[in-house]
Amino acid sequence: MFIQTPPPRKRLLSMTPLIDVVFILLLFFMLASSFIEWREIELNVASNTGVSHSDQSPVVIQITQDNFLLRGESVSLDVLTEEVRSELANNTDLQLVVRPQASVPLQRIVTLLDRLRAVGGRNVSLLRAPSDKRK
Repeated sequence: MFIQTPPPRKRLLSMTPLIDVVFILLLFFMLASSFIEWREIELNVASNTGVSHSDQSPVVIQITQDNFLLRGESVSLDVLTEEVRSELANNTDLQLVVRPQASVPLQRIVTLLDRLRAVGGRNVSLLRAPSDKRK
């Protein structure tokens, strides 16, 4: 008697490992990519010597956690922007000095710098707060 072996079955290729690899690659590329458009902010660092290149004193803008101070007076960002715009209309060479407190978030400073640039402020410097001195 002759025993006949059944023909070998075709092995089914499992798609699960292939799908896992594709998802892992997708996840890797999504995490490694950056979708934020980075742009440069041109910034001058003012010295503490107080030497000014123009004969007019600079406009000092202080940034606190809650508000902005223009010449020691508390103002909102919109009012500050309009004040600077009107002063720049009279003097395009006006020097603006931004002086943030040590605890102010960087985004708040960048927002102010963007607004100053939008109204035509080209001579903008950043001054470190006195309490923020390095040892």
